[in-house]
Amino acid sequence: DVPGIVGKVGTVIGKAGVNIAGINLGRNKKEKLAISLLNLDGELTIKTINKIADIDGVTQVKQIKIKS
Repeated sequence: DVPGIVGKVGTVIGKAGVNIAGINLGRNKKEKLAISLLNLDGELTIKTINKIADIDGVTQVKQIKIKS
């Protein structure tokens, strides 16, 4: 759980031209871990996913597609 991560991730996604429709955050204070679940209006490229993964403090990035 590191201050500023949400802003950095949002900046990368915004520069990729993808809108964040919703975001859910959670954390485990004892272990100093956090999780973010983002609902996006578009799909991220591998390049954008890698940019997010390269942010200091980000440990894992996964894109999940849910068909409606």
